[in-house]
Amino acid sequence: MKKKKSLILGLLLVAFGVIPGANGQGGGERASGTLKQKAKQHRKFVSEQATPAAAYTELAQLAANSSDIVIGTAQQNVCRLSKDGNTITTDYQVTLEHTYKGKLHQGNTITVSLPGGLVQFADGTSAEIKAPWFKKMQQGVTYLFFLNRSSDGPKFVPTGDAQGIFEIPTTRRDRLVKTQSGRPQDPLWKYNKLDVIDFLKQVRAVAK
Repeated sequence: MKKKKSLILGLLLVAFGVIPGANGQGGGERASGTLKQKAKQHRKFVSEQATPAAAYTELAQLAANSSDIVIGTAQQNVCRLSKDGNTITTDYQVTLEHTYKGKLHQGNTITVSLPGGLVQFADGTSAEIKAPWFKKMQQGVTYLFFLNRSSDGPKFVPTGDAQGIFEIPTTRRDRLVKTQSGRPQDPLWKYNKLDVIDFLKQVRAVAK
């Protein structure tokens, strides 16, 4: 009976989109309040976001639902606590190299916000939100972005979450595109390891 109750509790936590992870006061213990309050309770609070369902199956769908489609290079990033204190994002500075759709221009620097990150508080405590289905971007690496403007300040968010970012190779040794989605059975994995020239031809076609 106890095992059945534990299973039901786990399913409820997944349904609400938060799975408590390991922290300084016992991994399975639930904490209440904002992330700062949870960090105060556990010193190092860690939580994992539930993997969202895949929204798109084709590049054309991504393009149709994006205000901007650009190629850019990721620069430095910073983790930020949301205004309500309940979640964390990692905000990257991205220098634009090429625009397929929208009014952004080469040389512009924009902020692209991804889910998850680690925030340290003044009292020495910390809170971390993990998004394991979303491969984080690397500084100095070039990506293709399907974007929309965020409702949380002057920044952008990828369309379809992790589906909206693809790593673009920039050397002759590597010609294969890589998806940033770590979601199991993501429909857009069919574009993973596609030759970059063929991939960008498809992007150009759907961006019209």
